[in-house]
Amino acid sequence: MTETEALNSIPYPHYYNATYKFSSGTTEWLVALQVNFFSNANPFVAMFLYKIGGDSGTNLAILGLDLQSNVSGWLNIILWNSQLEQNTTTVTAELHAGKPATFSVDMGLQVQVYTSFLYLPIPQEKIRVPITTTFHWPGPSS
Repeated sequence: MTETEALNSIPYPHYYNATYKFSSGTTEWLVALQVNFFSNANPFVAMFLYKIGGDSGTNLAILGLDLQSNVSGWLNIILWNSQLEQNTTTVTAELHAGKPATFSVDMGLQVQVYTSFLYLPIPQEKIRVPITTTFHWPGPSS
């Protein structure tokens, strides 16, 4: 899949805040970050991962998120999930912002790169992908 095809396939509402690339060996991936707010609810983050080049036998497993923020102690992950789809892996997370603030965030996407040999996964390397964004959370409506 090309980078253009990947970005055009992002689900509703067909936008992204930023993109990031990372690689392992000759395989390259693209991450598109989408940050959404539903009225004054806590922020909801979606990351869409696409393989955009390299070895078809190299894949990823999502290990989790290593959230870091400039506002210490006030931003936490309520829940996160990853879902493997046909051409993408989607990682979603609902964040809890404990107070109104402007947050500089590194989602710290953690992945395990592996290759397959006779249907057995062979771990290659673990990578922490810095996925950064800044957003202002106004707090819950009164």
